[in-house]
Amino acid sequence: MNCGALLRVVGPPPAPEALRAFAAERAGRAPVLAYRPDRRRGAWVPAPGFAIEDHLRWRALEPGADVRAAVLAVLSEALPPSRPLWDLTVLHGYAPGEYTLCWRVDHRFQDGMSLTGSMEALFGDRRLTPPAPSRNRPAGRARRSAAPATGWSGVGGRVDLAVPWRRTARWSPNQAALTGRRVLHSVTFDSVRLHATARATGASLNQVCLAALAGGLRDWTPQDWIPQGQGGVVGGAATGADRHRPVGDRSTGLTVLMPLDLRARDRAGALGNQAAVLPVVVPCALADPLERLRHVVAQTSAARIRRHRDRSRALADLVPYRLARLVLARYCDPRYLAMGVTTVPVQPGLAVLGAPVRQVTALAPLPPGHRAVIAMARYGDAVTASLVTDTGVAQPARLLEHWEEAIADLHRRTTTASTRLER
Repeated sequence: MNCGALLRVVGPPPAPEALRAFAAERAGRAPVLAYRPDRRRGAWVPAPGFAIEDHLRWRALEPGADVRAAVLAVLSEALPPSRPLWDLTVLHGYAPGEYTLCWRVDHRFQDGMSLTGSMEALFGDRRLTPPAPSRNRPAGRARRSAAPATGWSGVGGRVDLAVPWRRTARWSPNQAALTGRRVLHSVTFDSVRLHATARATGASLNQVCLAALAGGLRDWTPQDWIPQGQGGVVGGAATGADRHRPVGDRSTGLTVLMPLDLRARDRAGALGNQAAVLPVVVPCALADPLERLRHVVAQTSAARIRRHRDRSRALADLVPYRLARLVLARYCDPRYLAMGVTTVPVQPGLAVLGAPVRQVTALAPLPPGHRAVIAMARYGDAVTASLVTDTGVAQPARLLEHWEEAIADLHRRTTTASTRLER
């Protein structure tokens, strides 16, 4: 599977010679870019004769062409296994005065956080350490304290496992026949509303987006969540049933997969996959926006994230490969995790040959058997969400429209009363 990121830049596309020189001069900031797979040794090794120009491509599009379709075409192409598994494509000609860089990597080579680190090194001021010569394991350490964060009790005192053991709620998009083809949609949310809601409630931007996603999912497929005859009323007051629904219970909505980065702050070489999984029930079944936010905040608290991250770091060297494959199979089973929802913070101030990057869009891979995957990129004050779905899923763009409406509704609710939540 390939994943990536899109960087939208205002101005004329860079000349090939200029971009080659720029990238070659900065490639030393990200030594990982010169590593390729050695299948005989089962390891990542420095590529002999690495030349960054082998990884730069240009693709001219017709005026008015759909750049999202071009991005999916790029992502679907095979990366040569004889060299490092990444490339950078300049998409231009589709609109006057702008172009898009499509950064693409094989997911075995880098995950979302590590590819972001490489991107920040080339176009920002980050410098990455060389990948460790030993096995690719998380560089962080499990937390040590009088009250260790590696316990098993979670929200509501229930056992809180990283692997979902009960199936998620039935969801009509997961009944759609798979076509094997994909479609990409994206939206940049109203940053004023997001930041105002976060300030009013004490929630993070990510928590606000997740709570609004629950509302968007509820209105996108109301037959899954709204009892017949109740109608699709948005923004109603909390019902007694809502207030007493257990936080994190599968009856409140869809269980989604949220990756947790296990790397040290310097990205620890940015090679391979070093992520844990945080299962979160997105509470689509709740009618009240504030109750949805309360449920999300409780499930994504700093303490719970730390507990799952520390537990995963402690177990990283103990889990054998065969068991890891079984766990991964459960993560990719849409009956237990409806979809992945990834959030990627991106260093602000990226630039290409002096031209500022105006927008960053993260692209998550669509796992086999899944119908949808969401990635959110926070760049500066803006949050841009991408949605990749199988073409068998009906009207995916409507989900993003309902998501925007749910953000606006949550903002209205938080400006009318004191709504600060405990995190």
